[in-house]
Amino acid sequence: MLDLKATLAEYWKAISPVPLEDGQWALILLQLFPLQGSTRSSVRGYVILDRPYYARADDISPKNPQCFGEEMLPGRPIYSRGTAASINIISVLFLIFGVRPSTGAGPAKDKRSAMAAAYFNRGIEKQVKGDLSGAIADYDLALSFNPRLAEAFHNRGAAHTARGDLEKAYADFGRAIELSPGYASAHFNRGNVLKARGDLSAALRDYTAAIDAKPDFAPAYVNRGNVRSRCGDLAGAMADYQAAISLNPRLAEAYVSRGCARLDSDDVDGGLEDLEHALKLDPNLASAYYNRACGRYRKGDFSGALQDMERAIELRPDYRAAVASRDVVIRILDKSTIASSDGTAAALPR
Repeated sequence: MLDLKATLAEYWKAISPVPLEDGQWALILLQLFPLQGSTRSSVRGYVILDRPYYARADDISPKNPQCFGEEMLPGRPIYSRGTAASINIISVLFLIFGVRPSTGAGPAKDKRSAMAAAYFNRGIEKQVKGDLSGAIADYDLALSFNPRLAEAFHNRGAAHTARGDLEKAYADFGRAIELSPGYASAHFNRGNVLKARGDLSAALRDYTAAIDAKPDFAPAYVNRGNVRSRCGDLAGAMADYQAAISLNPRLAEAYVSRGCARLDSDDVDGGLEDLEHALKLDPNLASAYYNRACGRYRKGDFSGALQDMERAIELRPDYRAAVASRDVVIRILDKSTIASSDGTAAALPR
């Protein structure tokens, strides 16, 4: 059996005099420079940090763009050396990372695709770091090299959604679906946009399309169940929530949604049980605290309801429903000291 650690360590020796520390061998980023007609490639090694970053697309030489294509492994270079070693690395990369490096320069259109993938990867990095404008700009560049890159439309749509530009998001998700009709995430995210716009029938169709494309897509069941609940189809909603929980028993949002449906069906105890379980899975889920507060309120536990509303607002200060409901509970309890101790509560009309 191939000793992957020892093999990579030997490869590293041919690239850098600095020895690998224990554990770093699995974090090597290999920048491939394919040689025509050979299974042996010159490589330059990078040691990377444990956080996922991507190589900068503007460091790419347009003469060798395939080196930063889809085979480029995630990682931020700490240092590199110009010395190259001619080694047979293809099998090692495949066994460890499940990727197949390029074995030739290929036609010009392949180079453009590789450049598109590089800008796409950098867009992901920026999006993860919260730089939505930068991510959108990189996805624009990716699409200028490959106008049929469905994933770039999808990710740009997600960035537009995060910025609140639902019209652009809707258009991007739609284009991604045109290019890849079975794109489950694109259907799911377009469904979210449609739901936010109030077009529940269209949202329901998109969530169903996402499930058809990916039957184990648990969040799609949850969101479809939420739409069905809003449309008055509580039985269909409960079936969707149960399907989501069966697929992913640790999906806290599924328990929150089922808990809400149980509250709506006057099964207060069952609803509270689901919400308690959701909070065990995710103690920082504001919606679980708020809806548990609603259940406690219905059982007459106003102090417990107020405590949950306070926690929901602490986690999400712009939670309007929780703020408004807290005012109602404060009035019931007539606790002016609570209202005056919290600037937000004191500002509410009494």
